[in-house]
Amino acid sequence: MRVPIGELVRQLRAFPPHAFDTTQAIGEFLVRTPVEPDSLAPYLNWDGQHYSRHLIDKTELYELLAICCEPGQVSSVHNHRDQNCRMAAPAGKLVVENFRVALPDVEAGTGCLHASNSVELTAENPCAVDPRETARGVPACVFAAI
Repeated sequence: MRVPIGELVRQLRAFPPHAFDTTQAIGEFLVRTPVEPDSLAPYLNWDGQHYSRHLIDKTELYELLAICCEPGQVSSVHNHRDQNCRMAAPAGKLVVENFRVALPDVEAGTGCLHASNSVELTAENPCAVDPRETARGVPACVFAAI
């Protein structure tokens, strides 16, 4: 059963702080509590040139964003270092392509990216960035709307 975004926010704010220390509790919550897509309308702005990000809610523990991405739009390579990032797609589909950084030269700011896995992100299949992985080689990801 889908819930309005306001209800999701209310329930997120009820979680104790330690629930945000890992991705498991909030990830399971997202699986059990998919969002009603129509309730996101106030937070959605589309741009034909690139994806856009819109703040829904922010506390000391988390930021909840709506990302609007048209089919074919792709993000730049980015990482989620020091974040317990969870992602869900109430409408549409995103493909998240994850990479590992090999041979990093921290001083030069260089390294090689190697594809590690892909995840299809849908309402039924939310995913998370594993904080243990970000500690090992600072993985990067790209997402694309399909």
